[in-house]
Amino acid sequence: MSDLSGPEITFFAILVAAFVLLITERLRNDVVGVLIVLALAMTGLLEPREALAGFSSEPAIVVAAIFVLTAGMHSTGLSDQLGRLGHHGNLLVYGPGGYRFADFVVVGTPLTIVAALVVALLAPLVFGG
Repeated sequence: MSDLSGPEITFFAILVAAFVLLITERLRNDVVGVLIVLALAMTGLLEPREALAGFSSEPAIVVAAIFVLTAGMHSTGLSDQLGRLGHHGNLLVYGPGGYRFADFVVVGTPLTIVAALVVALLAPLVFGG
């Protein structure tokens, strides 16, 4: 019925389990990634040396460090503050104008919709679509 060998079936089972875990978000993405590597090593599809090879890669360590820093910024609320106040236009009007964050949402949402409609209507004319 199927031309798949035992290791291929095992790999596809791990792949399906990983997709289910990622889509349902039952576990964090980083935990799922580690579980994938562990499952591949425990089933013998990867040698231990191959399974750990990614951790010796400098870009992988940098990405992991960025995840840690981002989680710290999110848990302390710093990312929310930087997101709201970080844009120079927001900084110019927040204090002197006495605006609240909700004011930006009330004005910005309709403005974004109008801008999207204008681009959608004019893009075919400009680019000849």
